[in-house]
Amino acid sequence: MAPQKVFFTGLPYNHHTLPSWGWPPERVKTGLENAVGILLQEGYDAIGYFIAPEQGIQVFEEKLLEKKWDAVIIGWGVRGNQKLTHWLEDMINCIRVKSPETKILFNWDPESTIDTVQRNIPVTDEADKVAMREVFATSGIEGRVTFGKYDVPT
Repeated sequence: MAPQKVFFTGLPYNHHTLPSWGWPPERVKTGLENAVGILLQEGYDAIGYFIAPEQGIQVFEEKLLEKKWDAVIIGWGVRGNQKLTHWLEDMINCIRVKSPETKILFNWDPESTIDTVQRNIPVTDEADKVAMREVFATSGIEGRVTFGKYDVPT
């Protein structure tokens, strides 16, 4: 069995709406990278692709259509911000229309990502864990985490 594919998305770590929540950008960045690393180590074929609403839904849609994803996790940075309700709606509707078989998942913070995924799409084949741990041991999260082009407004 092939490892389940997980697309973890949300805001870039330096998005202008995040500092008001009390998490410094570097903590957010590290948390997101660690979450993807843990997913890989636990047997998921995972990526982190973090983009700002300012980049447009087309950027999200292009990434969504690259593979058949088993699940998409939309992070709290998008869901917990009233000002980004439109962006959350755009993302959910894009998934529903373009990839209707994909599960839509929600975490509370980067640290809860693995629990969210395991609860919804548990790894059932130990070979998947072995395979993805080898990927992680070889390259870490290199090429697995992308922070969209976003500059903090000045």
